[in-house]
Amino acid sequence: MFWGITADNWALLWGAFIGAVISGGAAAGVATWVLKKTREDQASLAKTQLDEQRKDLEHQLKEQRQSLELQLKEQRAEASKAREIAAIADILAAAATINERYAERDSVMNVLFVAFESAVVRWQIELDHKEMAHEIQDWGTLFRKLADLARWEIAETQSDKYRQVLDTARHGLEEPLKAWPAADAAQRDDLFHVLVADRELAESSWA
Repeated sequence: MFWGITADNWALLWGAFIGAVISGGAAAGVATWVLKKTREDQASLAKTQLDEQRKDLEHQLKEQRQSLELQLKEQRAEASKAREIAAIADILAAAATINERYAERDSVMNVLFVAFESAVVRWQIELDHKEMAHEIQDWGTLFRKLADLARWEIAETQSDKYRQVLDTARHGLEEPLKAWPAADAAQRDDLFHVLVADRELAESSWA
């Protein structure tokens, strides 16, 4: 007996103490594991949420980028079409003025020919029809030739054959060019062939 406690009671006390220590240790271990597991789950959930937010943000940014690219593409197309229409208008205006003032002196006509050719170059920049880009340049050469012939003719023979050919050529150029901006690819091919035929017909007048 020690401190008035029997050996059996000491055994019971020690057993209870050791059990309490073991239980406490086990409980602490379980609590630590639960806390660790909870933190891991929270970290995993947070990572999943961040991944989802990142994917949503990337998707939004992709949609915004595609929308902006589409808007820019449409704006570029509209700007190109506006430049094309302006160039065509200047070509036709120059052709009409050449047709009216063909008999004037060289310095005046050269200004008109330069205006025509400048408008042609501006249109060529916007054209995606290679054959047409070459064809419209040939029309500049045609108008210069016809204007020279008409001026010579009116001075030397008092005839107006080439004056009439020049006028017919202007009308032949006008309708296809006016229709060009609104035409689809197949229609543009048709308009191109019409212009080729009209130009060749005009060129045959001095063949």
